Amino acid sequence: MKRIDNHRRQLVTVPLIAVVVITLATVGDPRAVDSQDHDHDHDQGARASAGGAPFCGEHRVAEAVCGICHPESAADLSIGEALQVRLASPRSAALAGVRVAGPELRASAGVIQAHAELAYDGNRLAWISPRVDGVVRRVLVDVGDRVSAGQPLVEIASVAVADAKQTFVAARLEADLRRQDADRERRLREQGISAERELQAAEAAAARSAAAAAAAEQQLANLGLDAAAIASVAATGDASSRLVVVAPFAGEVIARDAAAGEVAGHDRPLVRLADLSQMWLEISVPASAVADLTTGLAVTARFDALPDREVAGVLTWISSGLDERTRLLSARATVGNPDGRLKAGLFGPVEIRLAGDGASQLTVPTSAVQQLDRREFVFVRQDADLFALRRVELGARRGDRVAVVAGLGAADSVVVAGIQVVATELLKSRLGAGCAGD
Repeated sequence: MKRIDNHRRQLVTVPLIAVVVITLATVGDPRAVDSQDHDHDHDQGARASAGGAPFCGEHRVAEAVCGICHPESAADLSIGEALQVRLASPRSAALAGVRVAGPELRASAGVIQAHAELAYDGNRLAWISPRVDGVVRRVLVDVGDRVSAGQPLVEIASVAVADAKQTFVAARLEADLRRQDADRERRLREQGISAERELQAAEAAAARSAAAAAAAEQQLANLGLDAAAIASVAATGDASSRLVVVAPFAGEVIARDAAAGEVAGHDRPLVRLADLSQMWLEISVPASAVADLTTGLAVTARFDALPDREVAGVLTWISSGLDERTRLLSARATVGNPDGRLKAGLFGPVEIRLAGDGASQLTVPTSAVQQLDRREFVFVRQDADLFALRRVELGARRGDRVAVVAGLGAADSVVVAGIQVVATELLKSRLGAGCAGD
């Protein structure tokens, strides 16, 4: 009896083990669980013929557009064309958290809200100082004065200027003398009185003295004397220590740090000059708008101190990085100031108008866009378990959304969540898990 009981227990144990193995295999393979939903044609192989066109029986789509079998075909798709991606079952998408949404219509032109401060145009601003040490004799302008290019601003006395003038006058006299010597030797040579060697020596001496005179003249220019002042020194033989500092361009004196009797030096600015016909609008832009910014965009600012005026300009510069402390992006616009009412330091709100004609465009979340082989795609749901990898053409990005210029319709349902699930299915063959018939 014991032998019979043992034999019965062995007969019962074998089916139970088989059941456990079958159960574990079913749990480990989602497609086995979902075989009730789809009758995959594994017995007939991965490919069958449907109407003469190659057909992927494994994924039940045309072979030519099976994205799981041929994900590399995505690189050859034109705008609007797609590959098909079939999930294991209709329930797979829902269980994996795949969610779809239709594209939203949004105006093609929008605005970025920011804040800005008026500043002097850095290209039309100058701190003016003498190019040599000296003592201030007279200050010829004051804060608020409007000056023209070349107008005298400050007069100083400098020993270095006196020395440079003397050197210049002496060099010119020497050059004149050597030139006369060379002319005389040339006449004597023509008459056969002077030797060729004497003429060559005289011409060489004249060339050296002319070069020295030119160097002395350049030194005066380096010290700040303009062409008229240098010509005056040459004509009069003036060797005084007087140096006049002049305005490099027309503008308004916005600061003065000079008084008679003070020591002036090349490292100490005396007058600050600004051309106020144009100003800078220094803008602080939120980081969320970085993708939308580009130079050339129209800018409009308002200031409480000028309630009746709208300041318009054009974006001319965008910083290459965010401010480490504020996490804002710096940008700059150039604005006109013909009447001089705009004042540096004014602060107020600014609007940056994005490019576009105001027409509505389809937009999707930027997270819904996939890149393959440097091309943009979105997943569009076609059935509960079937998705199309659709190639699209993108437009401007605004915040967390991007415009789709072509390749997508208003009625399409785009995958906006659980994208990695569909993408993983698409790339199975690249990971060595393609069709059963491969």
